[in-house]
Amino acid sequence: MKINDLINMAGKNLWRTKLRTTLTLVGVMVGIGALIAMVSFGAGLEKNITDKFKSNDLFTSLSISTKAINFKDGPRGGKMHPPTERTADNDVPLNDSLVDLLNKRPEVNVAYPRLNFPIKARLGALHISSRTGSVPLKMGEYAPYNDLYAGQFFSNDTAKEAIVSLDFLRSLGIEARTKNNINKKLEIDSGLKLCLVDTLLGKDLVLITTNLKSTSPIAFLGGIENVIGEDSTTVKIVGIIKEEQFAGPSLREEIILPIGTAKSLPAIGFDKISEMLDNKTKGNQYNSIYVKAKSMDDLKQLKAFLDKEHINYFAIDDGLKEMKKAFLILDSILGIIGLISLLVAGFGIINTMLMSIMERTREIGIMKAIGGKNRDIRLIFFFEAGSIGVLGALGGISLGYGITRIANFVVNKQYIKNPDETVDLFAFPMWLIFGSILFSILISLLAGLYPAIRASKIRPIEALRQN
Repeated sequence: MKINDLINMAGKNLWRTKLRTTLTLVGVMVGIGALIAMVSFGAGLEKNITDKFKSNDLFTSLSISTKAINFKDGPRGGKMHPPTERTADNDVPLNDSLVDLLNKRPEVNVAYPRLNFPIKARLGALHISSRTGSVPLKMGEYAPYNDLYAGQFFSNDTAKEAIVSLDFLRSLGIEARTKNNINKKLEIDSGLKLCLVDTLLGKDLVLITTNLKSTSPIAFLGGIENVIGEDSTTVKIVGIIKEEQFAGPSLREEIILPIGTAKSLPAIGFDKISEMLDNKTKGNQYNSIYVKAKSMDDLKQLKAFLDKEHINYFAIDDGLKEMKKAFLILDSILGIIGLISLLVAGFGIINTMLMSIMERTREIGIMKAIGGKNRDIRLIFFFEAGSIGVLGALGGISLGYGITRIANFVVNKQYIKNPDETVDLFAFPMWLIFGSILFSILISLLAGLYPAIRASKIRPIEALRQN
């Protein structure tokens, strides 16, 4: 039989039992819809995380420190170990000489010390404890500083200016919005004051830092006030960023200063005094150094150089393979959950085909009596099962997509207060779409295999005897 004849016959046979066929199709649609929704959530989670890293060029950057997280194969059976810290001292101290050396290397775009320390910030009558970071003027060329939410980057490395994050403003009780969204009826958390970003730019921000007056044991005997002091510095808010800078081990940096300004602040640049004294004795001028390479290939060469010099570092791409393995496991678990629904739908197809055989036994006998072959009978039922698979897959993809759109809308409406920060929790790569269609057809054909074989074994004489 020709393919066109098989398709036409399959369509007519399915149409004769519209209700049964529809219920079977609904089962396949629900199975494919569940599979699509589940796997697209895992794919969306992976995409959001990797896109976040890529948008900040984190796959081409690393952080040099005295201790670094290490994602590498170990000797125990060739399996991956959990992240560990390399506690061996650097052969090269973290100071300005190392920063200059790194900036001269051909693989490096920019290298600078990470000056990250706690502060108290005051904006008008509002005040909060936060954490500040610093970047050089050249970082204005790279993400995320080349695409600020509002305002502009620093004018120079020593300017009394600051870039603050939206989260920092929310911590102060301020919900910052652009002109496009300020008048929209959007829900915000109770207690937050809605402000236009332009009214915040140019405002004075007072930074109160803690400094170390003395490390003398005699000073400690005189009381803590003789050792620890506070200083205030006023800077102007020139820009607002969507998120804090992230590079290497996560430290929230909600207030970003020019590198020269940060160096001039009278502040303790280490989290602990004991850590500061320990680093000073080893010649370390800084606690960590951030390095941005020109490309991922350049990053590999830079890492080889640092390994040769026995310099500790942390790079996001070291854990990239482990992240992909984790996402693969997550996708597999979510896929199995969706697969259960599809397997149930497969039993529905088997039931539909078997019922069709019982109702069409005499018809099958007539086809075989006039020359129909067993192969033709099997192909008819295969095409019917395959048609259910194709139609169910297309409907299931639409159903799954609709469910994810509704879920995404609800999440953004309930939990994402700023419309400029909306996130898509689901992703629909082409492999998922075509894979779902092929998988649905495969399940349908497998479900139709037994009914097709059973139909082809019907004897014409016995079939014709039935009324």
